[in-house]
Amino acid sequence: MNSGSSSVNENLILAVIVIGTLMASVDSTIVLLAFPAITQALHSNISTIIWVILIYMIVVAVFSTQFGRIGDIYGRAKMFNTGFAVFTVASFLCGIAPTDKLLISFRAVQAVGGALISSNSSAIIADTFPRNKIGRAYGFTSMSWNIGALLGIILGGVITTFIGYRYIFF
Repeated sequence: MNSGSSSVNENLILAVIVIGTLMASVDSTIVLLAFPAITQALHSNISTIIWVILIYMIVVAVFSTQFGRIGDIYGRAKMFNTGFAVFTVASFLCGIAPTDKLLISFRAVQAVGGALISSNSSAIIADTFPRNKIGRAYGFTSMSWNIGALLGIILGGVITTFIGYRYIFF
């Protein structure tokens, strides 16, 4: 393979990883400013709705190392893509959840997808990029995580205010 097509392949892989990381990161914070609207719409209370964000963070933290190992066994790209699919379907389910309990459950499933994405993205970078480009690739994924967390808060507030909280999941 010539270096031109190798560079295109690396850039495409990096773009997909950055998008996946950004999605998972945005969703870690997007619900924060929607808590009052979610609480009211689902006839719940803040001590229950707080689990919408807590369950996401707990599941990602608990399963990241296990999903990294599963990626080692079954293929990192396959697990990353599975995470992308799980995350997308669970996001839709969160958006249509009729009760607080179902929303929390779907957020847990969404977090499984997020954990599959985040735990395999670094390994894919290590497998794909030559040593002299790994730092740059890690820098982009790190930047996307931080930008995503900030964007989640901003988008969550704007979307909830002008369209409705359910749309933060779509």
